[in-house]
Amino acid sequence: MAVFRAKGVYECSAPGIDERRLDVIVSLLILSIVGRTAKIIEQMRRSPQNVRFDDLAKVCGDHFGEPRQEGTSHKVYKTPWRGDPRVNIQRGKDGNAKAYQVRQVLDALAKLEAEKSDEGDDDA
Repeated sequence: MAVFRAKGVYECSAPGIDERRLDVIVSLLILSIVGRTAKIIEQMRRSPQNVRFDDLAKVCGDHFGEPRQEGTSHKVYKTPWRGDPRVNIQRGKDGNAKAYQVRQVLDALAKLEAEKSDEGDDDA
């Protein structure tokens, strides 16, 4: 059985699975997850009012980690900046995410991407 942790670090406790095979399995899983998240983000851009709450929560979890608040009607995610755009989502009555919150998450993803590219520019 493989145990996955943040930042691509993993351990294997399954007998008979060598490290190379586990690397291939992990790579395929990551590609699958990234592809699924990319499809959800594209749907979010096309139609923010028709995004399932569970899909929005998956995108938020993939990009911002576990919610710092959960169990109420809201899931609140920590961002590397203070203030807006905030990542605070809640399930609508129809099981979909609220459209304005989908747009806030898209803004937060854009800001996160801009900060990552700024860091890459600083490294050059």
